[in-house]
Amino acid sequence: MAFVGTDAHAEYGMQMQDLKTNVKLLNGVTPPQLQEANAYFQRMQAELAKSGHEISYLCVATR
Repeated sequence: MAFVGTDAHAEYGMQMQDLKTNVKLLNGVTPPQLQEANAYFQRMQAELAKSGHEISYLCVATR
């Protein structure tokens, strides 16, 4: 799973909808899609732990 912010230099990077979404990310409220991604990750991590495996991940948060 990956969440990637807007690349302003990409072909469609400066669309108004993307910019509005970026501003919403700054207000401290976790967007529903990130909440769902986290819930999915937790479920998969628990499922894999039953078989002695784990998920490797890197989390980088910027503000």
